[in-house]
Amino acid sequence: MLYELARNCPPWANALEIGSHLGASACYIAAGLVHVRGRMFCVDTWNNETMPEGEQDTFAVFKRNTRQISDLIIVVRKRSEELVESEINLPLSLVFIDGDHSYSAVKTDFEKVSPWVGVGGVIAFHDSTTIFPGVPQVIGEALATGTWSLSGYVESLCWLTRVETSN
Repeated sequence: MLYELARNCPPWANALEIGSHLGASACYIAAGLVHVRGRMFCVDTWNNETMPEGEQDTFAVFKRNTRQISDLIIVVRKRSEELVESEINLPLSLVFIDGDHSYSAVKTDFEKVSPWVGVGGVIAFHDSTTIFPGVPQVIGEALATGTWSLSGYVESLCWLTRVETSN
């Protein structure tokens, strides 16, 4: 589904992935972005501070796994809450939030990137099940604003689309 979301972005789209880990989802997103001549920004520490297997540096594995699409990826190696606008291209057409799954981290990520997403842009959330209650809580809060609509849900992936609102 990440591939399809990226493939359906407008020409020259900018995508952002928060939490790239070993690069599997980055490969799917980048493969879709090829069709629209898009660019992708991957933000992660690659130290895996919140992973169940414990802290470890996985950056070399990420680089190896994404080498075939490395020309489409711009790596930003830092914590997502430290990301600033000048490190990415705006507006964003697609954001994939898959970093720390705690409520406070997902909320911080969403609040940071949502203003950078244009009307019709998509924010997708991984692990949006009750196993990680913070993720669906943030999704519900986003929907309650009226700025986002639920566009789809497949297994543990949920995505919202920014709607045009009248003020």
